[in-house]
Amino acid sequence: MPAVFAAALWILPGAVARHALSHLDGRASIGGVRAAPGLLLLADVDMPGLGFEADEAVIYWSMGVPVPSVDSILIPSCRVDLPPGRGRAGGGGGGGSDDMPLLVLGEARLTRAGSDTTVFSGRASLRSGSVEMSGLAHGPWGSASIEAGGVRGEVSFRADFHGCTGIPLFDPDLPSLITETGFSGSLQGTATDDSVHLEGTAAGTGGAAAATRFSLSYSERTSELTVATGLGGAETVADNILLSYEPSAWMSLDPEGEVRLTFEGGEPCRFDLEARMDSASVYSEHVAGDTVRFSCSVSASGTVEPGRLCVDSCLLSLGTMNLRASLEALTGDRDRLTARIWNDSIPGEAIASSIPASLLGPLAGTALEGSLGLDVRLSIDRQWPDSSDLSILVDAGRLSVVSCPVDVARLVRGGSCRMRDSWGNSRLIHLSRSANVEFVELSEMPPWFEPLLCCSEDGTFRSHSGFSAEHIRNSLVADVREGGFVRGASTLTMQLARNLFLSREKTLARKLQEVFLTWRLEETLSKDRILEIYANIVELGPDVFGFAEASLYYFGTGIRDLGVRETAFLVSILPGPRPYHRFFERGSVPDWWEGYLDILVESAERRGGVTHEEAALALGHAIRFN
Repeated sequence: MPAVFAAALWILPGAVARHALSHLDGRASIGGVRAAPGLLLLADVDMPGLGFEADEAVIYWSMGVPVPSVDSILIPSCRVDLPPGRGRAGGGGGGGSDDMPLLVLGEARLTRAGSDTTVFSGRASLRSGSVEMSGLAHGPWGSASIEAGGVRGEVSFRADFHGCTGIPLFDPDLPSLITETGFSGSLQGTATDDSVHLEGTAAGTGGAAAATRFSLSYSERTSELTVATGLGGAETVADNILLSYEPSAWMSLDPEGEVRLTFEGGEPCRFDLEARMDSASVYSEHVAGDTVRFSCSVSASGTVEPGRLCVDSCLLSLGTMNLRASLEALTGDRDRLTARIWNDSIPGEAIASSIPASLLGPLAGTALEGSLGLDVRLSIDRQWPDSSDLSILVDAGRLSVVSCPVDVARLVRGGSCRMRDSWGNSRLIHLSRSANVEFVELSEMPPWFEPLLCCSEDGTFRSHSGFSAEHIRNSLVADVREGGFVRGASTLTMQLARNLFLSREKTLARKLQEVFLTWRLEETLSKDRILEIYANIVELGPDVFGFAEASLYYFGTGIRDLGVRETAFLVSILPGPRPYHRFFERGSVPDWWEGYLDILVESAERRGGVTHEEAALALGHAIRFN
C-alpha cells in the first residue's frame, strides 16, 4: 500500500482508505473504517478483482518525514480465491510495482478453482521488487513450513514438508503414485509464474521409511511432472516383501542408481530405471542353502498406470551375462502377466563366471565355451488359467563343456551313486553288471515296464531332449488354478539327475543344477541307458531301490516274472513311496487306487505298450501283496 495514502488515512479515514484499495482493485469496498493514533481498523474488506475478502484488517503506521509511512498490516483472517490456472507461484501480476509493507496473516484461506483450500499463517513483504516470506501452510495435501525470498516472478524457497500428497495451490490432478503414497522431507527449489522445481531429501509416507534424493519439476507450459529419486528406499521395500514371504530371509543390496517418473497430459506415467548392485547378498532357504552373493545391473523403461505395468525395454546383467526382457502385468478384473526373457547368444564363459557359486553347488568350477541361445515366454492368466502358458526354447548346439566337477561320462557303461531313502537308509549302488550282480539291464525288464512308466511319469520320454513342454505347461496351469505350487514338471531324465547328483532340498539352486545336469545326461547317455539306470536306483520302499528289489519286496517275485498290474502298482507309488507304503502295511490297495491302476493299464494299451490280452488279464484282478 503506497505510503502517500497513509497520512490521508488519518485525516479522511473512510474516503482515503477506499481510494487506496481501489488503487489495488477498482471494485474494492470497505464496510467501515475506524481510526486511532498509529493504526487504522478496516471492517468487511472486499477486493473481488483479487478474490480477497477479510472481516477486518489492522494497518499500523507511523509519522514520517515528510509523509507518514505504513509499518505493517495485520489480517487476522481472510479468504483469497486465486485465479484459475495451474498457479502463479512467483507472485507476478495484479499488484502493480508498489512496495508492500510487512503483511502478517493470522489465517489466510487460499483456494483455487478445482483445488482444496490451503491455510497459510505467516508474514510477507515486498520492497523494491524483492519478496520475502515465511510461515506455515497446511491443507488436505499435507503441511509445510516455508521460507522464501527473491524477486517477483522468480522466488527461491526452502520448505519442510510433512505427509504431503501434492503441491499447494497447483494442479490437483497429480498422479496417484504421489497422491496415494505421499512424501515428507526437506526440499528447496524455485517458483516462477508457471513452474515449480523441488529437490532435496524426502521419504515416502506410505511405504519405505528410508530418506532418498528427490526432485520434482512442474511446468504449466509443458504440463509435465517429473519425479526423480534415488534407490535408497528400494532395499527397504524389497526387504519387507521378502520377509513377508519368509521371515528368516535377509538381504543386503546397497543399490545405486535412479528412477525417473514422467507424467504428461493425462498419459500413463513413464518410468526410466537405472540400477546397479556391485556386491549384493541374499539368503533364503528357498533359493539356496548358503548366502547368494552377486553383482548385477538393470536398465529398464516403460509405463505404469492403475491396474497396468508395462516394461517396454529391459536389459538385465548378472556379472557379464546379459539378458533382454519385457513384461506386461494387469491387475483387477483382468489379472494377467506376460513376460519374455531372451538372448540369442550368451557366451559360455559368461554363463560359467556370472552364476554365483552358491547356486552352482556341486557344479562350481564348471568351464563352458561356445554360446547358448535362450528364449523364455511366460503367460499367467488367473481369470482363465487354461490360457496360461510357458515356452522355453534353448539352443545349446553351440555350447560345450570344457570341464565339470560332476563326471557324467562315467555313467555311459558304469559308475556308481549313493542313494538315500525317506526312511533314512543309505546305500552305494554300482551301475553295471560287472560291478553289481544285482544290476538289471533294460533288456531284462518286462516289456510293459517302459510303457507303464512313461504313461505315469513321462509320456514324451523318447522324443524330448530332457525337458517336456507339455509337462511344463500342464504344471503351470495347475499351479495357476490352485494358486500355488501343486504339480511338478519333471521328466524321467530330470528325476534321474536329482537322484544321481543332488540333495533333497527344494530350492531354486537345486532346480538350476538339475536343469544343467539333465542337459548333460541327455547329451552323454542314450535313452536306454537313462531308463536302465533309473530302473535300478529309484526309491520304492524302506531300503528298497530299483524295480527288481521292489518286485521281490512287495510281491515275492523276480523282475522278469512281474505282471502288468503289479508293474503298474510299482510305477504308481513313485511320487511318494513312503506315504503309499501304508497300502503294503495294511495288506491291500483301496478301491480308488485300484481304479487308478486300471487307468494306467488302459492308457498303456491305447499306446500299444500292452496287448489287449495282457490288459484284459491285468484288469481282471486286484493287487495281492507277498
